[in-house]
Amino acid sequence: MQIQVILKNFGFSEKEIAVYLALIELGSSSVRTIAEKAKVNRGTTYDILKSLINMGIASYYNKES
Repeated sequence: MQIQVILKNFGFSEKEIAVYLALIELGSSSVRTIAEKAKVNRGTTYDILKSLINMGIASYYNKES
């Protein structure tokens, strides 16, 4: 079964799936890079990342600290 179908069954939207798969492929990356890879607007990518963090399937860190 394709990962997109599984994520869709879990209630992910198409854009959430695109961002999640970009995260898996890229690893730690800037929001700009993730948005470009996922082909999703950067502002929308921020919102999706917040949602994924709240679900516990993504995290973030501050590169400077």
